[in-house]
Amino acid sequence: MDSLTHILLGSAIGEATLGKQAGKKAMLWGALTATAPDLDVVAGILLNDVDKIIFHRGITHSFFFILAISPLYGWIIGKLSRSDVHFLQWTFLAFLTQFTHALLDSFTSYGTQILLPFSSKAVALGTISVIDPIFTLPLLASVLFLLIKKADHPFRQKAAAIGILISCAYLMLTIGNKIYVDHHFKKELNDAGETISAIEVKPTLLNNLLWRGIAR
Repeated sequence: MDSLTHILLGSAIGEATLGKQAGKKAMLWGALTATAPDLDVVAGILLNDVDKIIFHRGITHSFFFILAISPLYGWIIGKLSRSDVHFLQWTFLAFLTQFTHALLDSFTSYGTQILLPFSSKAVALGTISVIDPIFTLPLLASVLFLLIKKADHPFRQKAAAIGILISCAYLMLTIGNKIYVDHHFKKELNDAGETISAIEVKPTLLNNLLWRGIAR
């Protein structure tokens, strides 16, 4: 997904998990750790175009790498934030925001190598476009509300949770849409007497209504 969506999701998760203890700092650190997996683009500058594509959404998006690096992020945040939040709580936030980043990318057609180093196969469910405003807008509304309201506003955690839940509910709908489109596309090919050896069906940019299907 696009960087803005990852930042918004990380901010909302930060507020929902540690907003009461850390205030708006939780949103900031949630946003920063949520974008951390995409730092692989910096290393990609040193690679050729082909290797750059392979490296992006690779090891930094791996569940096992995220699990290993989260305590380091938790320790750094604990030192910099100067709050009463425990190191393990920051570690959990760092893990949650990074893992949801990788998981969300796995729902796109680009996919992520989420099982590295044990498997280099990319998980690409192809249910949602890499930029989908309907997924992003509830998070944007939630985060804007959180930025405007004071840190002690009683509705903050609920607002963060609502934004996350609406976006997640939409993501679940894209799975059903994908199953329907796959079935319809295969049926059309079968009715035309075509033999399918490989097929790829994915949504077009910015929406989940218009889909593209390629079959061999």
